[in-house]
Amino acid sequence: MARNAVIKMGVILIKEIEDSNFSTEKLETYQPIGKITADTKISYLRTMQALGIDRSTGHHSIVEDLDEYISGKEKSAVSIDTPPEDLRKNITKDQYENLNDQFYGNNNITGPNAKHGTHVAGLAAGIIDTIFNKTKFINPIQIMGVRVVPDGDEYDKDIALGIRYAVNNGAKIINMSFGKSFSPEQPWVDSAIRYAASKDVLIIHSAGNESYDLNVKSVYPSPFSNVSKDKAINMITVGASSDPVIAESIVTDFSNYGNKIVDLLSPGKKIYSSLPNQTYGFLDGTSMSAPILSHIAALVRAYFPKVTATEVKSILLQSCWKPTDESTLFPVTLDQSKRLNDISAEGGIINAALCIQNAIQFQRNNNKK
Repeated sequence: MARNAVIKMGVILIKEIEDSNFSTEKLETYQPIGKITADTKISYLRTMQALGIDRSTGHHSIVEDLDEYISGKEKSAVSIDTPPEDLRKNITKDQYENLNDQFYGNNNITGPNAKHGTHVAGLAAGIIDTIFNKTKFINPIQIMGVRVVPDGDEYDKDIALGIRYAVNNGAKIINMSFGKSFSPEQPWVDSAIRYAASKDVLIIHSAGNESYDLNVKSVYPSPFSNVSKDKAINMITVGASSDPVIAESIVTDFSNYGNKIVDLLSPGKKIYSSLPNQTYGFLDGTSMSAPILSHIAALVRAYFPKVTATEVKSILLQSCWKPTDESTLFPVTLDQSKRLNDISAEGGIINAALCIQNAIQFQRNNNKK
């Protein structure tokens, strides 16, 4: 009903506004000519507020998101009584229980909806940073797209083999903007993460968006291994920070937290980046926080190629903005507030400028050129 109403109201508004992808922000300042348009404007704005849709989101994106949401709910309703189609068997055609069966799948990294991955990739490498290499300036960051998450839950085998594939094909930083609460083949993923460590590869993982306290509730992939009983030395778990200019706090109300797992915070509220079909838009989530940190890590590795993955991790963790008063409380849920030191191990938000300064100082102290 909401979708149909939004489409009908959109048709009325577009005729007068002459902008098929108007945003709520633009509509708020628009002065309607006729009564029908004026009434429709009020109804549209109330609907957007009720749905909790960001004011900067365009009309097309709103309809697409509603379509995707409805499709997911319809599939969920059908699956209560009907076994789901075995898409893995039909598409990947692998022997799932055999980790050595690695040559499956296809080279389609877009999937049915490439919005999330495109937004993440834009944050990781879309900002053009140039370094001078002998005779010319070059962009030091390159993207290797490895699609390991289908619509729905990711499989441990795909995650494990995706990590190994990236490592074996030259990746120096692996951004993992995904997660789940159950990992039946966790040893496969644990082994791949530690394989990456042996090959000097840094892994940056999003903490998740469920407002979980990760000190008491597990999400995966995890830096801790139940098999080897250790913590991965090459992995950073990132929570989402915000900005008082766009929200009421420097902490988001959706990010998972917990100083035993979450290392630091990175921007994750109303983040602008690339979308499919040469468009741009805002998204929220720790999925955005992770590639922002990955971008900063990539700059360090590009400017200082002799700095190892674990050294880059150390530099990142030492490069946080922290409140002057560490006892200050910030809301992590609607009814709970915590200190930044309780929200993350470092108790701070990544600072890119400070990171580069610390990398320069690290290089001087260790004579790395």
